[in-house]
Amino acid sequence: MTFLSPTVLFGLAAVSIPLIIHLFSKFRTQNVEFSTIRFIQDLEHETIRNIKIKQWIILLLRMIIILALVILFSRPVMEGFIPGWMGAELESRIVIVLDNSASMSAKIDGESRLSRSKNSIVDMVSVFGDNTLLDVYQTNPPKLLYSRSIDLPVLKPIIQAISPTSSNDNLWTFVDSALSIIESTEPNKECIIFSDFQTWPDSVQSVKDHEHNWRYYLVSQGHIQDNLSILDVQSVSRVKTKNQLLKLNTRILNNGSIPKANIPIELFFDEHRVGQVVTEFSPGISKDFLFQAFPTGERLVQSKIQLPSDDFILDNELVINLPITHEIKCALFSRSTDNIFMLETALNSINEKEEFLTIERQIQPELNRLFLDDIDVAIFHNVGQMSDQSITDLKKFQEQGGGIIWFSGRLENQPSRLEEIGIPIPQRLIESNSGFFKAEKGEYFNQLFHDLNVRHVDREMPEIFTYVKVAPSRSNQVLIKLNNGDPFLMESIGGSGHMFYFSSLIDLRWNDLPMRGSFIPMIHKLLVTAGTDDYNSDPVQIDESKWVALTHELLNHEWELIRPSGSKEKLIPDFKKKGLMIKNTSELGSYTIYSNGSPFTSFSTSLHPDEIPTDPFKKAELLSIFPENNAKYLENSTDFTQVFNEARHGRSLWKSFLLIALLSMIAETILSRGTGETIKRDEN
Repeated sequence: MTFLSPTVLFGLAAVSIPLIIHLFSKFRTQNVEFSTIRFIQDLEHETIRNIKIKQWIILLLRMIIILALVILFSRPVMEGFIPGWMGAELESRIVIVLDNSASMSAKIDGESRLSRSKNSIVDMVSVFGDNTLLDVYQTNPPKLLYSRSIDLPVLKPIIQAISPTSSNDNLWTFVDSALSIIESTEPNKECIIFSDFQTWPDSVQSVKDHEHNWRYYLVSQGHIQDNLSILDVQSVSRVKTKNQLLKLNTRILNNGSIPKANIPIELFFDEHRVGQVVTEFSPGISKDFLFQAFPTGERLVQSKIQLPSDDFILDNELVINLPITHEIKCALFSRSTDNIFMLETALNSINEKEEFLTIERQIQPELNRLFLDDIDVAIFHNVGQMSDQSITDLKKFQEQGGGIIWFSGRLENQPSRLEEIGIPIPQRLIESNSGFFKAEKGEYFNQLFHDLNVRHVDREMPEIFTYVKVAPSRSNQVLIKLNNGDPFLMESIGGSGHMFYFSSLIDLRWNDLPMRGSFIPMIHKLLVTAGTDDYNSDPVQIDESKWVALTHELLNHEWELIRPSGSKEKLIPDFKKKGLMIKNTSELGSYTIYSNGSPFTSFSTSLHPDEIPTDPFKKAELLSIFPENNAKYLENSTDFTQVFNEARHGRSLWKSFLLIALLSMIAETILSRGTGETIKRDEN
């Protein structure tokens, strides 16, 4: 506690006046005539004792009254950063940082956090003196909005024009960098941060050791009461064809503070509702839901999970685009025609039933170049020598979303660069001689083959006579293994394309897989999974760049992007890298790319996980970031200007001492009156 008028404290000497008067009255005697003294003893033990106690209490109350009045006129305040008498004269540099990221759109008592903060800033600047230089920043996009002495008519429309965004911010890095570039000579430097403080700084020590000696005010925004959040939507169905059920797994969390009952969760395909479930949520509890529906006849299905409106609407809807495979273009590479006879027979069988495969054979003893611009899946069966250029072509093909199916049978001189696309280096050839190795399901088998159209999958596992022993890496997932633990079929993902690796050829001298009922359904699944264009339709987080791969023949088309808001943008392909780079993805929803006026592909954006509202950090946690006694934690409220002023200059305590003085005077008056009446009654 400090005093704005400390000279008044000399008046505390007056506190001794009641005591001096009381002691002086003890030396003054008064003669009282009694007709009899037989009641003297009773009077001394009862009434006189009570009178003396009341007199001491009255004396104490009179001293408290004087003490409280003296302290009241000395203007006591709780200690703040700046003494009130100094605030107007002190040269100050004030930096206000306003977080306008997605989570600040959440509502508190019907008003968004951002709107509450803007109103508080406009009201708050009135407490600053004439010698104050003010800087105002927004975090999304990072921008300095105002830097000059305070001119409220100019400042107010700038503050109110700050718009909400769906973007994520890096609050602490931004604050640190903004303060670091300010060259300030003012003796007083203060930084006021309006945010919901959802993230922890990357380096706490860098904030603590900040060389500019700023004082910080952390203005928190309060808790959200009513909010359900869609945390994730994933396609369980890896095979997406027009006659296949699409399965979507959805996770939803109640991160509000109230229970939610009878909540409808809806699934839409191309704006048509195809599924719904009604359930309840307790606070802090998440639930998973599995939706199943058949796709429409389109090549790309826009699926959307939707929740009812609540205090934060940006996490009530999530869109993902699901490419539906209608046609797959395959390139089949081998050293000789005999090597691919059985595999080609199986592919023709699939195509006869589905009519969606285009197969291009390339029989070459050596692969010097690979031309895969128009190919969806490249199949390699016991290929010959590969040049460095062909491996580079294959790697680029995979990075742009192309699928690879590799049947290993050749050991000599296999380039080590094949490891770059997930193909393991062979160790040695294993032959069972007169016996065989039995294949069985691996750990990840059911992720791909969970709905394989085979009655008894375990009985349809092949017997292996010869295979190439390899050591799987961390990126390889074993789908089928041998009974000795060696892998038979593995999957890996490089760039954005799938790669499936068989350690044995499709040859009856190597295994009996071609004779099994699981063979054609298995190859069919691998083709659809590897050939589905997930790359161009994969979602990205808000503000992340999106790369769309194109074939050579599409580069000269006219390209246009339509954003979720309906705004349009012309796109220019990168002819060297063969694709489109889309950098502006600041809107939530689905983006559609048109080629010569026709839809080509779509992708969606999702909210950054840090922008889904959660319980903010506690006061003690936030204050621990800063040097001791160099930061104050404030709650944004309707009377924030007063709250801020008290935190800055100290909270005035004169009302408390006035109340103490008044209560003491009332008590003294009552006790004094009672004592006089008692004495008179006793005298009578």
